[in-house]
Amino acid sequence: MKKSMNWRQDSIMSNKPKTLSDERLEHAVSFVLSHEGGYSNDIDDDGGETKFGISKRIYPDLDINALTIDQAKAIYKRDFLEPQLYKDIKDVNLATKVFDLAVNMGSNWAHRLVQRALRATGQDILEGGILGPMTLSRSTLWHALF
Repeated sequence: MKKSMNWRQDSIMSNKPKTLSDERLEHAVSFVLSHEGGYSNDIDDDGGETKFGISKRIYPDLDINALTIDQAKAIYKRDFLEPQLYKDIKDVNLATKVFDLAVNMGSNWAHRLVQRALRATGQDILEGGILGPMTLSRSTLWHALF
């Protein structure tokens, strides 16, 4: 078993929910917020002004500095979780990690990384960036990578 250097994320991941519900959304968002935290306006960050992982570059009409956690959760749910099939990923750790990747690099690239990892395990799958039935059916093997 790999030893992590982030005890906060480990404690969140070890308390993972077992059901496919809003509880899973809370788990995933808590994991993301464990390292996306508060307000930042770093000129070296491509996202620019950012809070809770939500960037001004992606949401130009949003007052990032005034963004609340509840608003960030609503954005995560509306723009990341509902349009994607993360709820259909059986392993909550994988679903949370793919969601985290999507917040950081966009859904398409997050899905490509999952597909690339599956290809590395010998799975016959395209790296198209779409999280569809083919990727989901093969992702059950993913847990072996973690």
